[in-house]
Amino acid sequence: MSTDESLTVVVTRIIKPGCDAAFEQTMREFLEVAWTFPGHRGMHMLRPAENADSGEYTIVARFDSMAARRVFTSSQVFQEWMARMDAQSVGAPVVRELRNIEGWAALAGETVNPPRWKMALTVWVGVTCLSELFAVVLYPVTASWPHALQIPATTMLTVAVLTWVVLPWAVRALNGWYFPRRKP
Repeated sequence: MSTDESLTVVVTRIIKPGCDAAFEQTMREFLEVAWTFPGHRGMHMLRPAENADSGEYTIVARFDSMAARRVFTSSQVFQEWMARMDAQSVGAPVVRELRNIEGWAALAGETVNPPRWKMALTVWVGVTCLSELFAVVLYPVTASWPHALQIPATTMLTVAVLTWVVLPWAVRALNGWYFPRRKP
């Protein structure tokens, strides 16, 4: 059984007033360099909301593994780029290294991970509902297929929809349950 060692890194930076355009250009140039490192899967930059004046940018990067990230971050090239970005930032960036559903929680704007039992329950409910739905929906097409092919077709569709549609939505929708706010 293979395990997915992939890693999502979420970096939050506050950019100095008036440096937004320069920072965005620096990020575009940095992305060109980042792609050259083995194990780097890609990077996205989330800008502040149009009506926000916080200057808060979120950068989401994906790596094949923690080892690939370590090679990337220990390089001289990476250090030089970080110095450029630091000069455009207020304070140090907040860096979070996440695996699995934790990455979706981070994109929902949280700075801590939800309890694992809540993440597991969310995935279980999603898998159960989607598996049942797709088993029924696909049955007219797959009824004549051998059982050994029906199951992979159903699970493939379930995993794809769970990963790209249901879990990102569910984490945002269940934010209050994942991260209950304590009353003073």
